[in-house]
Amino acid sequence: MQLVADLGGVIKSGVSGRTDYLIVGKQDEALVGEDGLSKKEEKAYELIENGQDLTILDENEFYDLIDEIQQETF
Repeated sequence: MQLVADLGGVIKSGVSGRTDYLIVGKQDEALVGEDGLSKKEEKAYELIENGQDLTILDENEFYDLIDEIQQETF
């Protein structure tokens, strides 16, 4: 979270029409159900289907993006 804040990003606890990125980790099916999606992921996919420009990244993709941004910035 600190990496995002240091680069000017804003961390929110939920997914909304103002969300640009959702970072997801490995989900526990016992908690999220058989589809493996959290409520936040389900909301994000719903927003994307309705035309929202929102990107869902796994942790590795997130760190790759942070590395790219840091190389461009520094």
